Amino acid sequence: EFANLKNLQVLDLSDNLNLEGQIPGLLGNLSKLQLLDLSANNFHGDIYGLFSGFSSNPNSKLESLDLSSNSLTGELPESLGLLKHLQHLDLSSNSFWGSIPSSIGSLSALRVLDLSYNTMNGTIPESLGQLSGLVDMNLMANSWKGILKETHFMNLRKLQHVRLTTEPTRSLAFSASHGWFPPFKLKSIQLENCMIGPSFPVWLQVQNKLTSVVLKNVSISDTIPGKWFSQLSAQLTYLVLSQDQIRGELPRHLNYPYLNLIDLSYNNFEGPFPSWSTNATDVILDENSFSGPIPENIGALMPRLQKLYVSRNHLSGRIPPSMCDIEGLNIISLRNNKLSGELPNCWHRLMLWGIDISNNSLTGNIPNSFGFLPSLSVLLLSNNNLDGEIPSSLRNCTGLTSMDLGGNKISGSLPLWVQYMSSLFMLRLSSNLLSGSIPDQGSEVFQRLIREVTRGRDPEYSNVVANVNSIELSGNNLTGEIPYEMTNLLALRILDLSHNHLSGAIPKSLTSVASLTRLNLSYNNLSGSIPFSPRFNDSSIYEGNPLLCGAPLPTKCPLPRPRK
Repeated sequence: EFANLKNLQVLDLSDNLNLEGQIPGLLGNLSKLQLLDLSANNFHGDIYGLFSGFSSNPNSKLESLDLSSNSLTGELPESLGLLKHLQHLDLSSNSFWGSIPSSIGSLSALRVLDLSYNTMNGTIPESLGQLSGLVDMNLMANSWKGILKETHFMNLRKLQHVRLTTEPTRSLAFSASHGWFPPFKLKSIQLENCMIGPSFPVWLQVQNKLTSVVLKNVSISDTIPGKWFSQLSAQLTYLVLSQDQIRGELPRHLNYPYLNLIDLSYNNFEGPFPSWSTNATDVILDENSFSGPIPENIGALMPRLQKLYVSRNHLSGRIPPSMCDIEGLNIISLRNNKLSGELPNCWHRLMLWGIDISNNSLTGNIPNSFGFLPSLSVLLLSNNNLDGEIPSSLRNCTGLTSMDLGGNKISGSLPLWVQYMSSLFMLRLSSNLLSGSIPDQGSEVFQRLIREVTRGRDPEYSNVVANVNSIELSGNNLTGEIPYEMTNLLALRILDLSHNHLSGAIPKSLTSVASLTRLNLSYNNLSGSIPFSPRFNDSSIYEGNPLLCGAPLPTKCPLPRPRK
């Protein structure tokens, strides 16, 4: 029927998921067709039939071809170059493979080329450089290989947007002379897993109209001239320079009012924390050598900040109270720095989801205001010098999933409310000064809350903290017995109660918890026979308990006395 539509100019069958099979070749015979959109369907197989139709139709007027988001396969045909009027070519999100055919250089009218999200595993032809009208080139999410030379870009005078990403092996390399000046002025560039280094190339330094820069794992181990940052467009929205070995200091003060994302992670940047005035929501500076304090006025510099990642640097000084003024802040990751002083007690106005300030030198108490963060899910403060008791206000954080306060000087007893955190799956309080017993169902409070939770069913420890998969309480002063109810934690993977003063017998069913993969009960005052378990047959699990007996320890248990 399509063959009779000789005057058809536009055919848009996009977003019809019930269309499947191979694309009919006769569509290529429609000589007046200007737009063909078959995107977002279930077409499969190759496109040789379609392009065979185009081959028999030398007067094709086709200007736009969109076959994206199907299940098309095979190599791209050389006959692609016959579509002389083609301006828009979108073959993204399919399973095409091989190389781009050299005939693509004949598409002199082409403005948009999108081959992203395929399995292209071949080379990019030098003839690409003949596309003098090309504005937008998207070749990301493929497996390109080979070398890109100056000839690949020779006549791309109108090129504004380049996206080119390949496999992490960096099998695609740029080869251009040191002083090469390209014919284009880009507005956006995204290169990932390509080799353009080790020096910061001149052809990139002269791009002064960029509003989006993404360079990840591109083998740069050079310093970046400070003037390059200052000459970037005031409209800059994305700045990503990550997973390389870029050295040197950043400019101290820059103003990027439209910047949304700064990602300079996994490099060798040094110097002070960048005091850039920006409306960025995400600032990612992990794995560098930034030093000195966090700016005291960070709340004014970055008022729209949502995610702050500056882990594994050399930051020092205190966490400024102005951070509490950033109302949209939801993640703080400052682990592995040299931060000191007390945590500000001003967090109750925020929607913080995650806090990780582990491995620093913080002192003082855990802020009571942490307990008034209704969205708090992750609280990691391990390996600092925090003291005092765990604030009771944390019981308000009912969505808490992970809490690690290990390696501090926290004292007091293990809080009863920990048992009632229904979302909690990781609890680590090891290497502190906690005392008292591990709460069990025997307490009056626990029995009352169990009745509220189970509403008449048999009370079970697992009904309250069923999701817990890690409990680490080692290195404290805990006493009493191991609660039998712990054997009902059906998701428990890690249980470390070592280096305490626990006494009594090991619950017989503890070693039978199917999910348990790591158990450490060493260096306590446990007594009696060790429950048999092929999985936990390592003597180091039980050592340091003089009154324990039975395998895998060498101490044999006394034989039971015969009944009279």
